[in-house]
Amino acid sequence: MLRRLLLVLAVTVLTVPAQAAPPSPITLLSTVPAPGAVSARLVGTVLHVSTAAGLLTYDVSRPESPLELGRLPLPTFQNEDLDVGGGLALLSEDVPVRAADSPVGGQLVVVSVADPSRPAVLAEVPLPDGAGHTATCLLECRWAYASNGATLVAVDLRSPSAPVVHRVPLPAASGAVHDLDEDDRGLVWLSGEGGVTALAVAPVRNLGASVARRTAAASPLAPVELTSTGPAGSSALTRVGVAHGSLRPLDVDWRGPLGRGDVLLVAEESTADDCLDGGRLHSVDARGHATGRPLTVLDSVAPVDRKATTAPGPGAGCSAHWFSTSGPLVATAWFGAGVRIFDASDPRRLRQVASYVPTEPRTWSTVWVPGTRIVYALDLHRGIDVLRVDARPGGPAVGATDHQPRPLTLARVLAGARCSSD
Repeated sequence: MLRRLLLVLAVTVLTVPAQAAPPSPITLLSTVPAPGAVSARLVGTVLHVSTAAGLLTYDVSRPESPLELGRLPLPTFQNEDLDVGGGLALLSEDVPVRAADSPVGGQLVVVSVADPSRPAVLAEVPLPDGAGHTATCLLECRWAYASNGATLVAVDLRSPSAPVVHRVPLPAASGAVHDLDEDDRGLVWLSGEGGVTALAVAPVRNLGASVARRTAAASPLAPVELTSTGPAGSSALTRVGVAHGSLRPLDVDWRGPLGRGDVLLVAEESTADDCLDGGRLHSVDARGHATGRPLTVLDSVAPVDRKATTAPGPGAGCSAHWFSTSGPLVATAWFGAGVRIFDASDPRRLRQVASYVPTEPRTWSTVWVPGTRIVYALDLHRGIDVLRVDARPGGPAVGATDHQPRPLTLARVLAGARCSSD
């Protein structure tokens, strides 16, 4: 009887179906060859990609299957933040590759993408002092700002085949400039070694009478500072490295007292082998853009499950870099730690809800296709990884994260600092 009972139990165990493994929050659908892919911009259903070899355009009307439309062979170093607007694409360079009279500066290449199947160079203009690390469209790309540190220039693109370059004084709080982003309400967010500064480059009439008066004469040549993170170097945004870039989502109803447009997301770049010692993703209380009070950090986060193992070179190490959003979800390129998806629904507590780490990643930037689950991850070696993201706001956290505005150090460990696992 006992032998028969044991046999029944054994058969029962063997025949009970195994619990299915939970689906991965991220699935790699395909990889599009694009060696040296650095930055990208999506306009409608056309994805514009800047690589070390030139500009590529793709039809992404079927987001899971990008179809190449055209290409413009144009060696560029490094056009880190491709921008597109008004039928123009801006390719910037730190070092002179072609432009005449530019022995110690960078240059801006203005490309027509009115016909994305046939991108064509309209102009190549030298920029002073290497001010070609990044270039950003302003006012529907009738103007642009370009910079590479201590020099900020405004480029008049109203005649795109004959751009005119003007120097613009740096705001005192910014320090050396890395990048600028113009949000959907026309405010410009300047990121750099000193932190973040909000600028008006045209009159602002939707933030009250005081701001309207202060910005009445604002222009790209005479920007007006609205607020900043404080004196250069005083913010937790730059305790480790440089405020690399920012986005102010305007389509999210944040939790707590923060309303639409009240949160700025900032990536801080500072590469290290250990993610805890590298740059972080920050959420910032941005309500000071309307009141003038300083911008303050709400949370600073880094994954703790990864030590970057990529060989030395561009894209190695572990640091937040370019990112994109879909509602409160933030897809961040983390160099040697791949792609990290954070839920920023509560900007006071960012939560990692998915990660994608291929072999030897050098993940430089991401583009989230609006209204879809598709994210394009640009890898310097792999090209364009087409990812489907099944993570959702409020979904389960994935992996441990550290919530500190500076890297974990031995002194802090001994003092009892601990990583949190949401």
